[in-house]
Amino acid sequence: AARLRQDADYRRQFAAVFGDERVDSGQLAQAIAAFERSLAPRRSRLDRFLAGQSSALDDQQLRGLHLF
Repeated sequence: AARLRQDADYRRQFAAVFGDERVDSGQLAQAIAAFERSLAPRRSRLDRFLAGQSSALDDQQLRGLHLF
């Protein structure tokens, strides 16, 4: 938070969202949480495999999974 407080652009952006230029750890946590909620979850081959789709991984990928 201290580094962001030194950046005038971040202070302006925080003011636009939070109503003042104060940048503290609570507001930073809210901003990060909002960003994380905006990310769309991926449906990787591993995700599909873990959800029960056994054909989602090929033999080489399965060997890698077991090694990992």
